[in-house]
Amino acid sequence: MKHIVRLGLCALWWTLALASTSFAQTFTATSPFSQYAYGLQGPGIVITNPVIINCDTTGDPFLNNLPAMGGFTAPPATLGGITGGTILTSGSLSNTNNSGGYGNGFPGNASLTSIVGVNTQNACELTFDFNASCDTVKVRYVFGSNEFQEFLAGPYEDVFAMFITGPGFAPNTNVALIPPPNGTLPVEVDNVFANPAQYVAGVPYDGHSVVLEALIDVVPCQNYTIKLIIADGTDSGVDSGVFIEPFSCGVEPPAIFARNINNPGSPEAVEACSDGYFTIKRFGDNAQPLPVNFTLFGTATNGADYNISLVSPAIIPAGQDSLNIPINVVADGLPEGTETVIMALDVLSCFGDTAVLTIRDPFVIDAGPDMSVCSGSLATLGSIPLPNVSYVWTPNIGMQGPLGSPNPTVQFLTNFPVPISYDVLGADVNGCFDRDTVVVTFVPLPQAVISAAASACLGDVVTVSFGAQQLAGAQYTWGFPGAASIIGSGAGPYQVTWNTPGVQTISLTVADGQCVNGPVTKSITIFPIPTSGFSVTPSVCAGSSAQVVYTGSASPASATFLWDFDGGIGTGGGLPFGVSWASPGVKTVTLTVIENGCISSQTSQQVTVLPIPSGTFTVQPSACTGEVVQITYTGTASPAAAFG
Repeated sequence: MKHIVRLGLCALWWTLALASTSFAQTFTATSPFSQYAYGLQGPGIVITNPVIINCDTTGDPFLNNLPAMGGFTAPPATLGGITGGTILTSGSLSNTNNSGGYGNGFPGNASLTSIVGVNTQNACELTFDFNASCDTVKVRYVFGSNEFQEFLAGPYEDVFAMFITGPGFAPNTNVALIPPPNGTLPVEVDNVFANPAQYVAGVPYDGHSVVLEALIDVVPCQNYTIKLIIADGTDSGVDSGVFIEPFSCGVEPPAIFARNINNPGSPEAVEACSDGYFTIKRFGDNAQPLPVNFTLFGTATNGADYNISLVSPAIIPAGQDSLNIPINVVADGLPEGTETVIMALDVLSCFGDTAVLTIRDPFVIDAGPDMSVCSGSLATLGSIPLPNVSYVWTPNIGMQGPLGSPNPTVQFLTNFPVPISYDVLGADVNGCFDRDTVVVTFVPLPQAVISAAASACLGDVVTVSFGAQQLAGAQYTWGFPGAASIIGSGAGPYQVTWNTPGVQTISLTVADGQCVNGPVTKSITIFPIPTSGFSVTPSVCAGSSAQVVYTGSASPASATFLWDFDGGIGTGGGLPFGVSWASPGVKTVTLTVIENGCISSQTSQQVTVLPIPSGTFTVQPSACTGEVVQITYTGTASPAAAFG
């Protein structure tokens, strides 16, 4: 079938009327936001499978910005006769009264980008399936924008589209078009503003279209998918919005719908929470009363599981288009599972001549068991998520995830002194609520403190101990990699020696129940024992210097050298240096070295100090020629000395 979309231009009189009319619409914007899809379900239309894509349903409470979508009501003169429905915006509901915009950070939409030829941002998309019991579906809407007047004929092309997919339509055919005389153009700021017959200055927004109408030719009783999408063009700072009236059919046979008293879009009732009702709706002339015969059946029992006060036939009074038949659910407190009440009409409708009201047991929110959580660890609250239930957790102390998650996580990186009661409120699409509380105790981590000297000498016994108050029942796991000897147990103290110099690492992990702290580490430097070796001239004359040379391992720049020269006197500073003795004899030179607090063994060397020989002698004072003169050596040298 060739698809047909007929476009209408409605309520041209509104252009003048609005100029002196204050904008007084009101909004609702509460969870579940699927209700605003069901709010577009008008006469002869059944909506299913609503999906919200890239549409801000949170807003910014700190900036007093409402979400990007919701429901609205308005006086008849405000929106050209549209008195209520669903609104989608490219920012926030707060900005419909000529108040700029709100960049909510949501991405754009590729299909809208293709339509306007510029990048889009802050898209808000509502997608759902529908079928109709007629061959023509009427959709009326008003497109407004704060781009009007200030941002025209440029890249700021805020845009709205309705993409339909189904019998007779190519996938994603846009049926939101501006009608002649300007041709069938997409609904965007410049196209609306270009024709005075289609544009109204003033609130809502800086300006808006007159009521635009799409008449969509469909195959009755066949399923269609429609995407309602609005987005900012180029920038994200100035908002636009579209006010959409519920979809509707023309004349059709009476139809029946199962509804919930809190949410007419839901075909469910809930024990001890929400009764249900059936709506029998007629279309067309309502001048005469209309009797409609019906039959009740299903798994639920009248009088035991529910009560109904009306017997067949149901009569829709003259002047009324519908009749509501209450189904009062009996709250017996018994877990019965899902039960059904089915009402069948004796008329034909593409929705079938029956409607099913499902009776459910009350849902029960489970915040999860009370728990103890180690500080620094993540804990997951809640239990198995319930379908079609939204969650709100309070307070937000320690929350690491969204407060609307059925299973948020909590964490404290530092110790929190008191237990916290986390409350979760659950709400389902039927307007039913339940709440539960879980108490979380944040257990402080056990202390893990290592007490040990910063350094020690090779082979020293190092005392390593636990540097905090010990906990009864705690487990202490120590690590002494590279140690030659370890004596100790539990929290310690330990006696540890290392035979390898260098920086050694001590580790400790303390476990108190499920709370584990560590491993923490502490470094200790193991210094080598310096050596005290040296060389010295083995013999030297009294008064002369013997050379002393240090041959050990210590650094002359950092070590302390404890010399004993056995009465000798050192000369010259530093190493090597000279030592002299005034008196002869065997002298002992000793050395002890201290470096980094480590003391060497003592090294000793002997030096023979020789006396200085004297050159005195006696000689016969006179003698005759040819006589032998007697000369006698009277000095201190030994006979082995050299005389000359």
